[in-house]
This record gives sequence, C-alpha cells and structure tokens, in this order.
Amino acid sequence: MGNGFKNAYSYPWFKVYYNGWLHGSIRAQLTSAERGVWADFLALAAESRYRGVICLGKNQPIPHIYLAASLNITVEELESTIKKCCEDVGDSGIPRLSIDEYGCLVVNNFLSYQESPPKNDNHEVTPEQKEGIARKVTQKFHREHLEESKFHVGQVEAEHEQKQ
Repeated sequence: MGNGFKNAYSYPWFKVYYNGWLHGSIRAQLTSAERGVWADFLALAAESRYRGVICLGKNQPIPHIYLAASLNITVEELESTIKKCCEDVGDSGIPRLSIDEYGCLVVNNFLSYQESPPKNDNHEVTPEQKEGIARKVTQKFHREHLEESKFHVGQVEAEHEQKQ
C-alpha cells in the first residue's frame, strides 16, 4: 500500500489477460465500478510484500475504512466488491478473492497468472532482451510490409488490366 520503500518482492508491473478482462465472466459478474476496485486489488496484490495478498504485513489485514479511503471509494463499495469477488467463481472455477484466517484479502491464482520477473534486480531490459525485442519488431514490420506490398502490387496489376 504505497509504503514508500522499494519492495524486494514486487515488480513494477502485473499481467492482465485482456481477453478474459474484456470477454470473460468478470464482465458479466461485476459492475464497471466493481471491476475498477478489482483492478485496484490486483495492483495492491502485485505491490504487496506477500505477492497476491492484500495486507499491511504478515497476517496483518488492512482495515476496510483505511483501504476504502486509499482507493477513494466508500466502505460500502469496498465491502460489496469483496463480497461479490469472494462469492463469484471466475473462469478458473474458484472465487477471485478469499479472506484468510487473519482477515487479509487473498487474490486467488494471482501468482499462477504472473510471468517470471525480469532477469536483473533493477527491472531493466537486458541487452539480450532488447535484441530479441528488436528482432521480433523487425520481423513483424517485414511481415506487415510484405502483406501491404502484395496487396499494393495486386491492386496495381488489377488497375492495369482494367485499363487495357
């Protein structure tokens, strides 16, 4: 929760599957406001020292009044979203959220959805990663450019035949 220190266990990102977000059960089961709170839960779970668990510290839940205030929502909105996320079964077959024996919020399956962290501790892209990214971008450009060229050549040939 914005604790001001660099968390050795967190990363500057978390992964969201856009297809599930746009077309999955979350779209039907949660309102747009609740989906916003859910996205905040994912960010808090990513930031947490205990990745996937929304808490102040080990076995220390965040009081709902404090959590709601930090998310700029009412306690009622927070508790309604928590209740729904604990009851609704997502595409994985288990509830999105659970509350552990201490009262901490646990984003179920959080870690299984996340990719491995960057290879270095500074979260910087290594030269090898840059090279791989550049190669993929170049290949994509050439594929797209080639398709455009084929279309353009076909179009020119068709126009030429029509003129004759």
